[in-house]
Amino acid sequence: MRTLISGGAGFLGIWLQDSLRRAGHSVVAPSSRAWDVCDAAQTHRVFEDVRPEWFFHLASVTRHQEILKDPERCMSVQVGGTRTVMEAAREETPTARIVVVSSCHVYGGSQGQPLRETDPLRPTGVYGQSKLAQEREALGACGGPGEPDVVIARPFHLVGPGQPLAFAPADWAAQAASGASTIQVGNLDLERDYLDVRDAASGLVLLAEAGVNGEAYNLCRGEAVPLRWVLSQVAQGVKAVAEPGRMRGPEITSLVGDSGRLNALGWAADVDLARSLAELRAEMPRGAR
Repeated sequence: MRTLISGGAGFLGIWLQDSLRRAGHSVVAPSSRAWDVCDAAQTHRVFEDVRPEWFFHLASVTRHQEILKDPERCMSVQVGGTRTVMEAAREETPTARIVVVSSCHVYGGSQGQPLRETDPLRPTGVYGQSKLAQEREALGACGGPGEPDVVIARPFHLVGPGQPLAFAPADWAAQAASGASTIQVGNLDLERDYLDVRDAASGLVLLAEAGVNGEAYNLCRGEAVPLRWVLSQVAQGVKAVAEPGRMRGPEITSLVGDSGRLNALGWAADVDLARSLAELRAEMPRGAR
C-alpha cells in the first residue's frame, strides 16, 4: 500500500513507520518542516504527489507545556490541520482509507471503570477538547459515499523505547540514569492504562486493514496501572521526591480503557509492560541527562 503519515517523526509515528515497512508497505512521512498540515496548498501538493491508499493522521500538539503556553495553536493544529488534510484527501484521494489518531482524553475520567467507545465524551482540558473537535471534524468531512473512509483511534498512555523526556516514564528514567540523588516527581496518586508503543503501531495498521468506517477504537491494554509502580520500574532504587512545580493541579485520578472492539478485529497487546519500561530505562545514558 502507498501510505502517507502526518506527524511521522513523533514517538508513535516512528514505530508506525517501522511496522508498516516491515509489512511491505511503501511509506512517505514528511517532516513537520517539509509539511505544515495547516497549509492548504502544501497539503494538497503532498496528497497529489503521494496519492496514498492509506493515510495516518498523527500530526498533533501533545506536550503539556506547549499546550499550556499556546492553547490556540493546539486547537489550530488539531482542528484546522485536520480540516485541511481531510479536504485534500477528499479531493485528491477519494478511495483512501484514513486513520485519525485521537486520544483517550476525549472521555475525561473513568473512575476506575474501563471506558468503552460508546461512553459519553466529556473532555476536561484543552487537549481533550481539541481531540474531540478533531474527531468531529474528520467524521464530518469524510466517510460518506464517494469520500475516503475514516477510522478513529483513541490511544491511551503509550510508553517504550524512544519516548520523549517530556513524558513522565522517560523523564523519571533519565533522572535515575543521570546519577541524581533523588527523582523529582509530580502526583503519583494516579493510575493510567499504559501500552507499549509497538503494540499501538500494530493496532493502527490493523485499523487501516479492517477498521469499520466511522467507528472509534480504543488502543489500550485494559489495565489500570498505578504511577507508583511505573516509577518503581524505572527508578533503579533512586528515591522519589514530590516537586510542587511538577503538580498539574486537579487531575483525573483513573483513566483506563476497554480494548474489546479492537480485540474483536484480532489485535492483542504483545509487549509486556515491565519489558517496555526496562527497555526505556536501558536506553538512557548513564551520568548525563
